[in-house]
Formats: sequence, C-alpha cells, structure tokens
Amino acid sequence: MRPDTIVLIHGMHLTPLAWEGWVHRYTAAGYRVLAPAWPGLEVGVAALRGDPTPLAEQTVAGVVDHYARIIAELDRPPIVVGHCYGGTFTQLLLDRGLGAAGVALGTAPTRGMTWLPWSTIRTHLPALRHRTPVMPTYAQMRYTLTNTMPEDEAAAVYRRHTIPPAPRLVLDRALAELTPKSPYAVRYHRPDRPPLLFVAGTEDNQSPPSVVRANARRYHRAGLPADYLEFPGRCHFSLGQEGWTDIADAILDWARARTA
Repeated sequence: MRPDTIVLIHGMHLTPLAWEGWVHRYTAAGYRVLAPAWPGLEVGVAALRGDPTPLAEQTVAGVVDHYARIIAELDRPPIVVGHCYGGTFTQLLLDRGLGAAGVALGTAPTRGMTWLPWSTIRTHLPALRHRTPVMPTYAQMRYTLTNTMPEDEAAAVYRRHTIPPAPRLVLDRALAELTPKSPYAVRYHRPDRPPLLFVAGTEDNQSPPSVVRANARRYHRAGLPADYLEFPGRCHFSLGQEGWTDIADAILDWARARTA
C-alpha cells in the first residue's frame, strides 16, 4: 500500500514550527502529517531560549529512537523528510529499515566524510566552543541559516524560529571520522534500504551541494544509488524561504513515484 503519512523531522537551531507551511501543504494533498519535536523540545521556542536544558540532553541515539517509536506505531511505513540534522536522522532511520522512503534536505553528513568545507566548519564552531547550549547571535544565524534572504525576513526567522544548538550532537559529528562506532555511522551497502533522496540548495553555507553530493556518493559507491536534486539560490532555511513550495512539491512528486 502507498504511504498515507509523512513524518517531518526538524534540524539544529529549529523546532517543528519551521515545518508549518509543509504541514498545511501536505495535509491538503491528502496525507496525515506528523512533525514531532526532538524528545524534550515540545515546549517550544520561547521556553527553550529561557531554559535550554533539554538541548543539552540530546543524543543521536535518543533522537533516532524517539522517531523510530513514532514510526513503529503507524499502520503503514511513512515518507520521512528531514532537514539539516533531521536529514541525518532520516538516513539513520532508513538504515534501520524504517520508512517507505526518505528525503534528506540540506542534511548534515553521516559518518564517512573525510573532509568538510570551511563554510560547514564555520557554522558549527559556535556550538563547539561551548559545553552547554548557548543562543547563537543573529550574525551567526545570518551566515548559517538565512544568508540569501532579505534582511527583514532573516530577522523574522531569528526571532520566531531560532533556538540554541544541541552541543553533544555537534561534538559527536565533529568526532565521527575518528570514532569507528560513531552514532552517525550508516551501513551504506544495506540492500533493503528504502528509496532515498538528497536535496541541496546552491547557497547553503552549512550543507553546501559539495557536502550533500558527497554524502549521496557514499551510497553510489556501495552500489545502492540515492537520488539527488539541487535548487538554485536556496540557503539552509530552504524549507521556509520564498519558493519553499517548489521544494516541497518536488519532494512529494519524487516520493510518490518511488513508492508507487
């Protein structure tokens, strides 16, 4: 049976609020749409800015297990769409055989990347400097999240959406290539992996096309190709900037074709 549910997984510095347009659009397309928060982040943006303790408690296994339980309770395997670190979690869920198809939008890479461009490293440095969650400055988020957006729209994203990072997740990713049993490790050669699509924006500083393509190539080299789409002019907040509907619709078209 075709999937009747879409699960949306938010990324670093954001909450499910970032998916609000997607929830409405996919619901109108006839799907049940779930956009659960990472465990403990259900309290919302204002509360997490005031007390970021739940962000300090995040682990890769904890987040992935949380979404695995949600998916396991569904009647049919869903389409899973993740943004940023949510894209990484999507890959890890597919590696467990969960989901009918998965989409990694502006994904943070899984283990196996022997290099990262300076723009990616720069976006992670603020989180690596602190052992506890610290609210990023507007200037930091302007570079990381909204670099191609008009100033007023970027400021609105910062006010309405931005929360501190989860330091443990960032540190574990920084050490992934030195950690054989890293929580970011994926079995790229898994023959029964559900279909996977990578989506990149050409102006994304955190997850530029070079990073997203390199992540996709890991699957190609294992003989199990993943699909790839690239959108011009899009920054890391591609899920909310002008033209996001083009991305949402392209993802849905792909998912429908791959799960027919």
